Parts: sequence; C-alpha cells; structure tokens
Amino acid sequence: MALSVAWTAEEQLVDGCVQQALHAGIEACGSAVLLVPSFAQALDAQRALAQVEGLALAVSVTTPSGWLRERWEVWGDGRTLADSVVLHVLAQKTIAEAPEEARGLIVPSEGMVDLLARLAGLALPWLPLTRDGAVRADVCAAAGLTAAETRLVGLAGALGMRLRAQGYVTQAEVATLVPRLLAEAGAHVPHVVAAGFTQMARPERTLISGLAELTMVTLVAPWSDNPAQLQTRALLAELGLEDAPVGQVPKTRRAPRAPELDALLGTLFTGNALEPCASTPVELLFAAGPVAEAELVARRAAELVDAWRQEKTGAEDSLIIVTPDMER
Repeated sequence: MALSVAWTAEEQLVDGCVQQALHAGIEACGSAVLLVPSFAQALDAQRALAQVEGLALAVSVTTPSGWLRERWEVWGDGRTLADSVVLHVLAQKTIAEAPEEARGLIVPSEGMVDLLARLAGLALPWLPLTRDGAVRADVCAAAGLTAAETRLVGLAGALGMRLRAQGYVTQAEVATLVPRLLAEAGAHVPHVVAAGFTQMARPERTLISGLAELTMVTLVAPWSDNPAQLQTRALLAELGLEDAPVGQVPKTRRAPRAPELDALLGTLFTGNALEPCASTPVELLFAAGPVAEAELVARRAAELVDAWRQEKTGAEDSLIIVTPDMER
C-alpha cells in the first residue's frame, strides 16, 4: 500500500482529479472514502458526487475526525472520545487543582484553558511525558522550552491522566490507535482520497500515514504558480512526500475572478499593500494569534456597526461574518 499525490489546478472540491481517484479506488477496493477538512465541505462534496454516475452510492464522504470517531466506536477499547466541551471542563479543573509548583503563574483563564485543551487534544501522544503523565524536564530543556512552557506540558500530562481515569481518550490518541486496531482485526479499509487540505494537524497526518500502510491513499493537492504553493509543499514534507513530482497538471477551468479579489489573493502571500477600490472594498485584519482572532473580528464588527449608526445612511442594515467552520 502507498500514499500518492494527485495534483489539481481546479478550485472546486470535487473536481475531475478527485472523481478519477475515487473511480480508481472503487475499481481496486470496491468502495472509497473521501476525506475533507470540514463537515460543511462534506455536505458540498456529497451533493456534487450525487450528480456523478458511479460515485453517488459507492463513496462515503466525511472528515478525518468523523471517520476516526466511527471506527473508534466499533474497534475502540471502550473509552469515549473527548469532545471540546469535555476537554475544556477538565482542563480548567486541571489548572485550578494543580499544586502551585506545578502550575507556577499559569491561571485558569479562558485563553489558557483553551490552549491546554487544544494541546492535549491534538498532541498528547507526542509530548515529552512519562507513562504516569509526568513531564520530562530534560527533554523540554533540550528542545528549548521555557519554564512556563514546560509547566504547561506537565499540566497536559496531568490532564491526560485525568481523561484516562474518567474513561476518555483524545483525538490524537485515537489517530495513533485506529490504524493498528483495524490491522489487528483484519477489517476492510477502502481506498482513501483526501481533498481540500492545504494543512493538517498532526493527528490527521498520523491517520493518513497509518492508513497508507493498510490501503491506497491519494492526497489531491492544489497546484498553483503563486506563493500559496509553499503551504501545500510544507504539508507534503510533513507527510514525507517533499519530493513528490508535479507531473502533468490539468488545465484549470476557473471562473473569471474580479481583479480586486486577485489583488487580495496576492496580498495574502506576498505582504504587498492592498489598495481598496470603490467596487469591492477589502480590509485586512491581522490577529496576534489564534486566541486573539475572535476578539479582533468582534471589535471590528462593533466599530462598523457604530459607524453605520453615526452616519445613519441606512445603506447597511446587516453584518455577515463568514468562517471556515462553525467552531470558529
């Protein structure tokens, strides 16, 4: 079995390249699964596949986390996959109940709780921890972690032990376990096609690499001639495919794009100044980090509403905020 790359220059999720990979998977394995980044994209892909002969019924579409959850419920060890609510509640308790020497200046603030919950949920198996959840300070020091970062790793270990004691398991742990459990059970694993990804968290990369040892996995990667291609190349390097040949890229059938949006796309990756125009005014907001993103957007939205009220033009009576997924 192997992990291969198929390049596409088209922007729609279920393009000709994805359809070709799915058809090949069905011919080889009898069925195929299409993995996409979010459930919203999964719905879009299902609607698109319903219009393609031979793919409407033989392909299941889901996200990596959804696929992992389904397999864990069948082949898991009985522990419950911890969702974001469970992680946040137990992270808050872990920080609040930790002895002072273990947490230092770390307090159970909203941002710190979110950081600890995400750290444990996405990286617990790969943190420098002993089997009983204690932090390996020597490894942290060798990696250049500060004292505060080392304490945070220790709290993640304590959170991991708390999760296990209460019958929970993180998504990162499940990603490392499911491929092995499927192999031991001799379960049929369909051909896997992953599309729409320009980056993956480590649990997703671990899942893809693990599945590649059991079945054929095709990663449909977007090809472009702009700096955005570096992000795709970085993902391939993380999957051990940094030398993947480009080969022949299908010609794009991209619909005409407004010049203002082309300028915006170039600005995102080159850092050039964006000149707003009257037809499509665009403003860029740069958050200091993931935790600050929501507050920055909320502040700007409030400023816009206040400005509209002061002008009393009545031209804008609603504000729409669009995000890649509902969690954000």
